This record gives sequence, structure tokens and C-alpha cells, in this order.
Amino acid sequence: MSSFTLMERWRGCCSVERLIIFPNGTRKEVLADGLTANVTFFNRDIKQVMMADQSVIYYYADAQTPHTTYPDGIKVLPFPNNQTGEI
Repeated sequence: MSSFTLMERWRGCCSVERLIIFPNGTRKEVLADGLTANVTFFNRDIKQVMMADQSVIYYYADAQTPHTTYPDGIKVLPFPNNQTGEI
């Protein structure tokens, strides 16, 4: 028995999008361009990885807050007052 479900969807004539669904409800989607992967967790958080530059955007669903990590290690967090902070 497999620990995940793999589905492929055709987009247009030549592009394939892959969707992996894990038993806990987590879903990993690799977009047809192969440059972006989205992971939607069972708690509704979303992690988006940009393969080209390896930046990661993690969206905390409950807090409605994104957290961006860049390849050089800089992390950027927005605050409710529209300011951003770097870690």
C-alpha cells in the first residue's frame, strides 16, 4: 500500500502538473513549469518553493501572515502595521 497518491494533470498540449496527496491531507503540487512547488498542509498553511532561486514563501493560515526566506538566508516577516522585519 502506498503512503501517498500521485496524480498527473495535463495542462495544454505538452505540460504536466503533478499532485501528491499524503494520508494526513497534505498536498504537494509541482507546477507544469517545474519551477514552482506548492505544499498545502492539513492545517491550511502553504509553503511555496521557487525552484529557480530557491526562495521559500511560507503562509501561516491562522495568522494570515507570509514569511519569506531568500537563498542568502534573509527572512522577511510583515507586521500588522504594514512594516516588514528582517531576521
